[in-house]
Amino acid sequence: ARITSQERDEAFDKLVQYRRHVKRARQAMETAMAKEREDKEEQGRVVSMLKEKLIESEKHLALLQQTYHNVSLEANSDKARIDQLERELAPLRDENAMLVKTQRQLQSRLRSLANMERRQGM
Repeated sequence: ARITSQERDEAFDKLVQYRRHVKRARQAMETAMAKEREDKEEQGRVVSMLKEKLIESEKHLALLQQTYHNVSLEANSDKARIDQLERELAPLRDENAMLVKTQRQLQSRLRSLANMERRQGM
């Protein structure tokens, strides 16, 4: 079975969406690093985990991009290749959900720390 242009477009759209998720996660990480000085012990663990997940996600994204490029060059290859990309993308979506959850937890901790500092400063 040949891959249709619609199937290629859908696979590309999924990559673009994931790239946006990674960019948002990277921005969240940079914000967290700026706040890290406020509580090295508490936030150090969270930021380190976020960095590791982001690096891992970027590696997966690079692999997916290379695979997508190969699929585009071999437009006559089996539909199974697109199915494989979707199977590889599923755990990355889970990782992204975990990154978003971690980002929210970190933001909550930052708010708590800021509130504690305000109370101690009074």
